Amino acid sequence: MGNTRYLLIALLFVAGCQLRGEQGDIRSDAPALGGARFVEVLTGGATSEEDLPVVVALHGMGSTPEKFAGAYARLEARARVLVPQAPLPKGQGWSWFPYQVGESDPAGLASRLVDAESRVVAILRDAHGAHPGELPVVTGFSQGGMLSFVVAVRHPELVREALPVGGYLPEVFPITAPTGASVPVHAFHGEADRVVPVAGARLTVDRMKENGFQATLSSYPGIDHHISGDLATDYLAALSAAVRAKSSGLEP
Repeated sequence: MGNTRYLLIALLFVAGCQLRGEQGDIRSDAPALGGARFVEVLTGGATSEEDLPVVVALHGMGSTPEKFAGAYARLEARARVLVPQAPLPKGQGWSWFPYQVGESDPAGLASRLVDAESRVVAILRDAHGAHPGELPVVTGFSQGGMLSFVVAVRHPELVREALPVGGYLPEVFPITAPTGASVPVHAFHGEADRVVPVAGARLTVDRMKENGFQATLSSYPGIDHHISGDLATDYLAALSAAVRAKSSGLEP
């Protein structure tokens, strides 16, 4: 069971946390990151004493760190996955920013993403400060996927790779050519997603590539707003590859 404190069985069936997982060792008494409570998952048989690659995983709207963290027990690479709690209450969980399904105010959404950005930046800085060495990998689902895109576009110096899932940036969100080195971005999306349609992710990735970013999108027929099936398999494989890779040495 490892050296972590609590064993939670996370069945991920709520809207903001749709990664269907297995049992996992989750430490839920860790100190705050950027002022945010978080849980920690040690994957691939790792122990807390090891110097491990760090993943910061941002949950979706209405989810909790415990629910989103559980599925990372399936991650094969040895890593320290940190899952912070969003600040705003939403149903039985939490939200990073106010959002309505079918959002029709792209300028307002862009503004709310920028407002939430400062919290995520503080979390990433604290994560790297607590575990110096290689920069963290940032990933997330739905709202967490949107914020993973934001980090890759606006703060590539804080991470070594971004893996957004089920997210996008509104067309009015500014994407400009990076002034320094960009980081790889590998997005994942279900083609049957009616909550966050895949067209938004395609446009986001196209805009990023047009502006010199290393961005790709993998989309999956028949998958809706969940991380399941081939999408889940490919996503966790890509995340394992990302944490095993070496960063370019950039520091925040």
